[in-house]
Amino acid sequence: MTSHERIDGWKAISRHLGRDRSTVIRWAQERGLPVHRVPGGKNATIHAYVDELDAWMDSDKTEVPRSTGKTVDGPQVARVSPDSQSAARSLLRSSRKTSLARLIVAALVATAILSFGWNWGNAVPKRAAQVSGARIELPKNPAIAETYLEARRQWALRTPESLARARELLGDVTAREPDYAPAWAALADAWLLTHTYGGEPSAMAFAEGEGAADIALRLDSNSWMAHRAKGFVAYWWRWDPVGAGLSFRRALELAPGDAQTHFWYANILSDNGEAEKALAHYSTALALDPSSLSIQIYHGWAQLEAGNEDRAREIYSDLEKRASGNAIYQINLGDWAASKGDWQGYVRHFSAYARLKGERPLLVHKRLLELAAERGDHAIAQQALALELELANESRGANYDRSTMLASVIKDRSRVLEILNMALARKEQWPGGFYFQTIRKQWPGDAQIERMLKQLRAPPVE
Repeated sequence: MTSHERIDGWKAISRHLGRDRSTVIRWAQERGLPVHRVPGGKNATIHAYVDELDAWMDSDKTEVPRSTGKTVDGPQVARVSPDSQSAARSLLRSSRKTSLARLIVAALVATAILSFGWNWGNAVPKRAAQVSGARIELPKNPAIAETYLEARRQWALRTPESLARARELLGDVTAREPDYAPAWAALADAWLLTHTYGGEPSAMAFAEGEGAADIALRLDSNSWMAHRAKGFVAYWWRWDPVGAGLSFRRALELAPGDAQTHFWYANILSDNGEAEKALAHYSTALALDPSSLSIQIYHGWAQLEAGNEDRAREIYSDLEKRASGNAIYQINLGDWAASKGDWQGYVRHFSAYARLKGERPLLVHKRLLELAAERGDHAIAQQALALELELANESRGANYDRSTMLASVIKDRSRVLEILNMALARKEQWPGGFYFQTIRKQWPGDAQIERMLKQLRAPPVE
């Protein structure tokens, strides 16, 4: 072993692999990552050897699942993320980071959390916190507790930078307190929102989020945040609306006053065409957390999916100044514009969305759409459809519903039938939300298309 290059400590090992410390610890616990422990109890020294780590990384044991192209905080968006395991592993190896920032210790934790929408009361004990109506026991170590709370605050900001910071801080918490279930559940939350707001590929985000939630549930089977995360993964990644509904309802049973759970549950209900139930949960979420920009944005979209177009327009108009820098706000407006045949509007909003996400595939598509815009609406529509089909084809688990919507708007019936047959051949199940509704509106009285859509319709969440 003396011929091996040795790396000491979780921090150095995670830096070498280009992953969060919590991910590396989980890999060591669950997947046989070759690390070595010098005897000495809880604080025993950890080390590894470069050649062993590299061989393990090349052995497919990272188990990155395929992408379905679903968003995680609300409606579907363009399929943009690498899908294959080999692509994800290549990204891991090529994106090794050379440093991790030191911990941020919040001086006034309660005040900081308040400023980002967390609900705290003066009567809450120092060793517990009240988060959106649900009680969280904090770690006994004050420094670790403050690190956990700072991570939750960073998560609430919903930017690529803040989510990366949240994952880093939670990685430190899980390394120092590996049995603290709320940190693993919070890490799942941070990974899941990474897909929507940028920073890492979908395959990585969902794989890590699901893995962290599984650990949280093994540590605490009543972790409502972990049940919520599992429901999130079940719907947006596994495409299991029935299983997602079960997980979300269990989370609500455990913490009925949690705004985030009502919000995410409302999202999947709305996406699946269950408008009345969705709006009821949005109302609860807004009552519990009225200042949340994310809830307001998705509530506006849900009004559109419920057929309340005037109300949706009113909400989005009121949010314009606050939400113009939000990626989901922009892609929602882009899809809305496309459904109306406003192709210049579609390019404008898609371009804003791509800039906010900052992911290379999106930026490439943004440029292609902008070039098409110079040739007119027909060129934009054709380019948008071609790009969407390309992305759906590359993501083996993705749906063709968005492609079918675009083809329907331009009234290309033969293309619509072709795509519908492709979807049926893949045994896809489509939610009954915005894309599905737009397709149906474009083909009133078309018995063949209606029959095919019925075959594709997914089962209800509730």
